[in-house]
Amino acid sequence: MLGLIELIAIVALVGVIAIGLFGGSKGLRLPGMGHATLACPHCGKETRAGRPTCAHCRQDL
Repeated sequence: MLGLIELIAIVALVGVIAIGLFGGSKGLRLPGMGHATLACPHCGKETRAGRPTCAHCRQDL
């Protein structure tokens, strides 16, 4: 059986891996988890939906 020290080391390693996956700046990104986007009618580039102006050409959406 595993000793107490080995068990603590395994739990710590799993914790570090979990923090790396989910606690990073972006975390674990899955398709569909991003912000909603739409194509700007002025410049045609994708910009975030819900904003009053395009992030590229600064025209009203």
